[in-house]
Amino acid sequence: METLVAVAISVIVIGPVGAWMVLIFTSQAPAAAGFTDAGQSRLLNTWVTRDVASSEIVVSKDPSGGSLLSCGGVQGSPDILMNLYDLGSANQVVVYGTAPGTGGTSLYRWECDLTVDRNVIDQTEVLRELDSVTATCDANPGCRTVTVAAELDSGHRTSATASRRSSASALLGFGGTSRPVAVITQTSRTERAAGSDLVVGLSAASSWDADPGDTLTHEWSVSGPAAAAISDPTGESTTVSMGTAGEYSVTLTVSDPTGNIGEATIAIPLVNLKPTVEQPVCESTGEPADVGRAFNCAAVAADSDGSVVQYAWSFPIDDTGATGTQAGAGPVRIEFPFEVTATPYVSVVVTDDEGLSAEASVLVPLASVSPGEIEMCVVRSASVCEGPQNVPGLLQRLANTDRSRTARFTTDGANFDRWELRGRGSAAVVAASTPGEAVWEYDFPTGSSGEFTIVRVGADGSEVTRDFRVNAPPTARFDPVSTSAPAPQTLTFGDSSTDDFGVVAQDWDFNADYPGQPQWQGSGSPASVVFSNPGRYAVVLTVRDADGLTATAFAETLVGGTPAQPAPPRWVGDLVVFDRVDGATGYVVSITYTGTETDGTTPCVRPVDRQVPAAGPWEVRPAGNPCANPTDTSAAVAVRAGAATGPSSTEVRKP
Repeated sequence: METLVAVAISVIVIGPVGAWMVLIFTSQAPAAAGFTDAGQSRLLNTWVTRDVASSEIVVSKDPSGGSLLSCGGVQGSPDILMNLYDLGSANQVVVYGTAPGTGGTSLYRWECDLTVDRNVIDQTEVLRELDSVTATCDANPGCRTVTVAAELDSGHRTSATASRRSSASALLGFGGTSRPVAVITQTSRTERAAGSDLVVGLSAASSWDADPGDTLTHEWSVSGPAAAAISDPTGESTTVSMGTAGEYSVTLTVSDPTGNIGEATIAIPLVNLKPTVEQPVCESTGEPADVGRAFNCAAVAADSDGSVVQYAWSFPIDDTGATGTQAGAGPVRIEFPFEVTATPYVSVVVTDDEGLSAEASVLVPLASVSPGEIEMCVVRSASVCEGPQNVPGLLQRLANTDRSRTARFTTDGANFDRWELRGRGSAAVVAASTPGEAVWEYDFPTGSSGEFTIVRVGADGSEVTRDFRVNAPPTARFDPVSTSAPAPQTLTFGDSSTDDFGVVAQDWDFNADYPGQPQWQGSGSPASVVFSNPGRYAVVLTVRDADGLTATAFAETLVGGTPAQPAPPRWVGDLVVFDRVDGATGYVVSITYTGTETDGTTPCVRPVDRQVPAAGPWEVRPAGNPCANPTDTSAAVAVRAGAATGPSSTEVRKP
């Protein structure tokens, strides 16, 4: 299956301002320095429109003028005007307020990172030389529309009005007492070591327009497939420890002194990884009475997130398919009676502490069969003819017919007339040799299967027989499963594959476009998987029969919803590089060029969207800054899933 498509991303040629500019919420406005009154009005409108439109929550200052979210690193003693943030990002807040600035009082815009000590990561002087500035909401209790109005020292009046997104799950207005807003930030996640729990650090980034001195109370809870521990159930920060695989939900409930409540939930998946086992080693015991029939076998296994608790060995004890068993990592003693012929398999299944298992096998060469019996093999080359194999629970296998195979039958007995190939338990002859042919070769076509009897017919009509089977590959099949419901969704896939002697294992890859991701793998049937993000997923089922032959089936799975905000991109030289998101069907990379026009004062802002397909490449080379006097180039990325595009990441300036 090949889904990666090489894509050339064309450079967008920037034309005159009136013909090309499209406002996107990730565009970045320049600083206020050197602006005329008209320039400052445009700047205020750009910032307010962008920030309010991309927010889900709009909250005012508290009655004393303090910040709702403590944001360290703000210059002076600012008077906070309003706070804006997006529940989906849960890691940044935009704060507007006044403080001493250029030529008097200025209106500032601060971006505050809630994940790193709540420090200011960006500061912009939006307006300067102010007489007054206010922020008001419309009459709607949800504070859908916000107006910022200001009067400059020059007497010039300016204002900007914008509306927030209508999809907000929690709303706060200006003034009065509103319910608190709970926001969970994941601050750490340990790598799960063998025998230990997964530990995730969480912090409450909550806000509320309370009276000074009042505090929020916090209550953490967790649910999932097994018990999980919370280090501090009532703290502002806590850790959650989980030791059993499954999907856990952590809920934060915050309440103010008047009983108003806010709640947020975060999903934490914990997937148990399968153990690994190396090919077993079986060495002859060297005992004279059992040379070539008794072996000491051992296996080496490991489990990256737990421990191996069981080693189960199986091996044939005769040619009818009966098996013997042993337990232990080894060495274990395995004896083959003389009723076992040819080259049998010895298999070991290792199981971890959460019930997942892995299997490995080794061929063990035995001493020759007794004289006078029929010997049979499959011709591999001019000098190699491979004998039949023992498979637990089944008749000896002479050949896997994943392609045509030539079988050779020989005997050292006298009184020979001819060979006959019959269906096992039937007198009907499938094929026969030329009379007097002591060594006979027969071609089994690709895909042929069944149980057979090879018969050496003597001149006197006597018969010597030996039973065997040939095996055809399985056929893989499963029904696709999709949902239009928004992620996260748990989907279950069932196997309807077939095989002549039975399918013994099913392995699933629920994101086959990006192999090697163990959290997206599963086994067995039916198999369930949690799709945490919306998008298009390549699902591959690989089935295996008792002889090790495999077959593969493929289908696409669609999961609805809008993708979450991705991590910010990185600048690597002149390239914008970003990480893939499971299930993405595309990406939107927003490049913002800033500077001034040819007059050196008029601001130059060039926002450009670049489309990148889900298959990659995950890097974009922006064109050169088109501004006459370039200053900065910055980039952000958003995830697409079908027709939906999620919120953009934070912008990252080119170093």
